[in-house]
Amino acid sequence: MPYLLPICLFGAVVGFTLGAKILVLGLDCKEGTFSWGLSFLWFGAMNVVALFAHCFTTPHSALWAELWACDVVFTSCSALSAAMGFAANMHFLDDRKPSGHAVLLGGAVAIIFAGATLQPLSGWEYQFAFEQLYLQAIVVAVGAGLLRLTTLIYSLSTPTCQPVALVTLTSATLVLVTTVVMCCAERWLLGVAGELLSAPVVMFLGCDLIFILLYFHFEGSLGSPAYHEIEILDKKSQ
Repeated sequence: MPYLLPICLFGAVVGFTLGAKILVLGLDCKEGTFSWGLSFLWFGAMNVVALFAHCFTTPHSALWAELWACDVVFTSCSALSAAMGFAANMHFLDDRKPSGHAVLLGGAVAIIFAGATLQPLSGWEYQFAFEQLYLQAIVVAVGAGLLRLTTLIYSLSTPTCQPVALVTLTSATLVLVTTVVMCCAERWLLGVAGELLSAPVVMFLGCDLIFILLYFHFEGSLGSPAYHEIEILDKKSQ
């Protein structure tokens, strides 16, 4: 799929550069930094293996199967980290502490272990099992994102209102819905524009846009003065 090449390259750049920026600069080591940084790095790794799986290997070959498995595992780890990031933004999880790190890294290890145990399967059982692995992780991430969006909407009239986070997360949600609808309409879109609007192209491009918006959502989550006041009170109460 030649159209996927630049999209996957762009996704890798987005994942690695923004993930490194979040982790290295730390944005003052606020809640969500560790989770979102890892989510973006996993996303970058997913795009790298997807690039080779979809653009440089024969579909359903032995090498393709290995790359596809890595693609699924990295996608699952990225989605899990994003869910943790939303939880941290809502103060359900403090990923600045070693306990938060352990939860996140433990989840990633569990996903990798689950992927390894599925390797002996073959055929439709292999594909179905791996599909469930990343689909369930994505469902968890989307659920956490919708909960986060709900809390942002309810905070509109409060001192903790975070308008940038609300606008960017709303935009990411709309991009997600549009991507899903376009993937479902793949048969019609293929007749209109050929492989340019195939489901993989639409899905990867949609994910790139979503992660760019999620980066600005993360930055916007730290932009409210009330956020910092709450954090100061939390520290005094400890």
